[in-house]
Amino acid sequence: MAEEEKAAEVPAADAAAAEADAGGGNAIPPGCKPMFIQMAKYEEYGLGTNGTNDGVCPWKTYTKEWVLEECNKMGFMSDFHPFMKDVQAYPGEDVLIINDPEQKYGDNFYICLTVEAKEREMGVFLAAEKAAADAKAKAEAEEAARLAAEEARRNAVYEDKPVLSRPYVSETAEATLDEVRELKTTPERPLLGCTVVRPRSSFGHPYRFDNRDAEITFKVPSQMNPDFQTKQMERDVGLQGALPQANSSSQTTWYRPVNKGVQYTAVGAQDAAAAENPALVAFLKRVRPQLEDALQQNETVDIFKDAFAGVGDEDAAVGQKGDNELKEMRNYNDIKYSKNMSISAIDWHPTRKGMIAVSPTRNLSFDERVEQSGQAHTAHILLWDFIDLIHPQIMLQSPHEMFCFRFNPCPGQQNLVAAGCLNGQVIIWDIAEAMATLNERESRGGRRAKEDGGDGGQDEEQIPPVEALAVSQIDFSHRGMVADMAWLPPNTQVNIKGQLLAEEHLDGKSHQFLTLSGDGSCLVWDLRYADIAEGHLPHIAKPRHVQTDKNQKGPVEHKWLPLFRMQLKRLEGVGELSLCKLCLGLGDETSSADGLDRRSQLFASTEEGEIVFADWRARPAGAKDDKGAEAEDDGHEAPEYVQWMAPDHGRPCVALQPSPFFPEILLSVGDWNFQLWKLDHKVPIFSSPAASTYLTAGKWSPTRPGMLFIARTDGGVDV
Repeated sequence: MAEEEKAAEVPAADAAAAEADAGGGNAIPPGCKPMFIQMAKYEEYGLGTNGTNDGVCPWKTYTKEWVLEECNKMGFMSDFHPFMKDVQAYPGEDVLIINDPEQKYGDNFYICLTVEAKEREMGVFLAAEKAAADAKAKAEAEEAARLAAEEARRNAVYEDKPVLSRPYVSETAEATLDEVRELKTTPERPLLGCTVVRPRSSFGHPYRFDNRDAEITFKVPSQMNPDFQTKQMERDVGLQGALPQANSSSQTTWYRPVNKGVQYTAVGAQDAAAAENPALVAFLKRVRPQLEDALQQNETVDIFKDAFAGVGDEDAAVGQKGDNELKEMRNYNDIKYSKNMSISAIDWHPTRKGMIAVSPTRNLSFDERVEQSGQAHTAHILLWDFIDLIHPQIMLQSPHEMFCFRFNPCPGQQNLVAAGCLNGQVIIWDIAEAMATLNERESRGGRRAKEDGGDGGQDEEQIPPVEALAVSQIDFSHRGMVADMAWLPPNTQVNIKGQLLAEEHLDGKSHQFLTLSGDGSCLVWDLRYADIAEGHLPHIAKPRHVQTDKNQKGPVEHKWLPLFRMQLKRLEGVGELSLCKLCLGLGDETSSADGLDRRSQLFASTEEGEIVFADWRARPAGAKDDKGAEAEDDGHEAPEYVQWMAPDHGRPCVALQPSPFFPEILLSVGDWNFQLWKLDHKVPIFSSPAASTYLTAGKWSPTRPGMLFIARTDGGVDV
C-alpha cells in the first residue's frame, strides 16, 4: 500500500472552513462530496486518533490504486465503497480527503473527486501552511532580536568621559517671546497729559486729626443755581371735543302693487299621459317610503310638541341644574380586562337588546407606545349585558389592541365581528356559538328560577374567550393603525379590480368590509378569501398560485390578503393622506338624491383636518370614457381616486356621519365646532360658532332630521 501523508496545523483547517463559509454557507465546494469514515478505522486509514476528533489529521491523500484495492478487498464494508465509480473515473493519481469536524457539509469528511477540486483545496492548505510558517519565522526572528537586545543591554560597557558645557538651546524660545508680546499692552494713540493745580497758599497749613467712625456720611444741602433755571411762557389755549356732522338719507325699496289672477282646472282623463311620465313615476317610487314614514309619525307623534321642553333653561339658578344633569345608572368594569383602561371603541349588538361591546386599551404615552411597538399584547373586546354588572358575557381575544370594530349589520350575519388593530392587521370573529351558549344558559337559568321559587342566581363558569376566525397577513395589511372601518352593503360588493359585482352574483349578504389608516390606503377585505384562493369565485378574483409544502398533511391554510387596495394621495400628487374617519352609504340610483349610482363613493377626513371625497371606480387620467370598466388595465397610470378636497377643521375630525334622513347631508365634528356638508358642494353649507370647550363626538338624531347631539370634554351634551 503506497500512501502519502502530510499533517497541517489548525490555522489551515480554519482557513478552509472560512473559505467554505464564504462560498455559500453549507453548500459543499464544487467537485467534492461528503464522506463518512468510522472512528474505528481512523488508525487503519492512517488518520491517527487519541479517542477524540482532536487527534485526526486535517487532510490526507491516498493513491488511486490503493483506494480501488481497498474497495475490492472490503466491499461495501469499506468507507470508500460509495465513491468507487467516481474514483475509477478520477483522472489523477492521488485522492484527497479533508476532515470536517463540524460536519458543515453533512459528514465528518469530504472527498475531492476532480483534479481541480484537489488542487484548489490543497492550495488552501498549502497557503495556510506557508502563512503559518512565515508567521512562525517572523515570531522567531522577533524573539531572537529581543534576546540579542537584552543580551547587549546586560553586557554594555560604560566609559567615563568628562562633561562638556554647551550653550543652552531652546526650541520654544520664539513661541515664548510671542506669548510675552501678546500679553504686553501697546498703546495705539499718544498718551493724554493732565495737570493738577493747587494754590501755593494752601501748602504748609497745620492739620488736626480726630477720631471718627468708619461710616462717614456727608450732607450736601440743595441750593439754587441760577444757571440752570428753566423759564416757561404762559399761554392760553382752548379745546373742545365735537363729533363731525354729516347729512345722510335712506329709503326702503318700494314694490308697486299689481293685481293678478290664477285659474286652475282639475286633472282629468286628458292628463293621464302626464301621470305615466317615467321621471314622475321614478320620483314617486323614491319618495314613497319617506312619505309613508312621515304620515305614520304624524299619526303617532305629537308634531306640535316642543322637542326641547324637557331639556331645561340654561339661565336657571345654579341650585336647580341638578334636574338637567345626566345621572349614571350603571357602571360596568372588569377587574382583569378593563380596569384602569380607556374605551377606544364602542358598538351596540345589532339584534340583542341591552348588549353593548367595548374595546379597552392601555393608557400609554407616546414614548411608551414607541418603546413597546412591535410587541404582542393580548387584548379583548368585552360584550356586556345590562343584567350582569360584574362579568362580561362574551370576550373576543386578539393579539393586539384594537381601536375600532364593527358588527355586521346584514340580517343573518350579525354574529360576525371585524376589528382593526394597532399594528395595521384586521381580525374577524364568529360569535354564533358563544351566543348560542349564552342563550342556553339564560333559558336554563330561567327554568331553574321558576323551580326554586325565584332564587336561581347560581353563578356558572364564564364562557371562554372567542378565538379569532381569521387574522390578516401583516405584510399585506396597513402600515399604521387601522383608524376606521365599515361593512359594505349587500348591494355593494366588489371584485379584485374595484368594480361592483353584477346583480346575478349578489346573494343579499355582506361578505366585505373596508378599512382605512393613517398610511393613506383604503383596503377592501373579503371573508371568502379561502374560496377565492381555491378558484370557486372566479367572478371576484382569479386564484393565485401559492407554493405549498409537498409533505404538508391536511387542508392548505390560505393567507388572508386584501381583495382591493386604494391609495389616496393629494391632488397635487405629492404626499399621502393621513386618513382617520370614514363615511359610506351615499346610495344607488333608487336611493340617492340625484338619481346617480354612488355606491363606490365615500367621504373621509384626514389628521390635518381636511375632508376628502373619493371614488374607487374612478378612471385613470389617460383613459377614455368609451373603454368601459376595463380601462384600468390598459397600461395607463393609476386612477385618481380623490375627486376633490376641502379644508374642514384645524385638527383631526372626531366624528363623520351622514344624515339618516338625507344621505347627501354630512355631519363633521372638530375640536371647536361642527360643520354640515352637502354632496357635490366643496364648501360647508353650515358652520357652527366656536364652542367654549373641546368637542369629542357628534351624532344625528335617529328620529328628528334637524336635531344633533354634540358631546364636550367637560361632560356636557349640546342639543
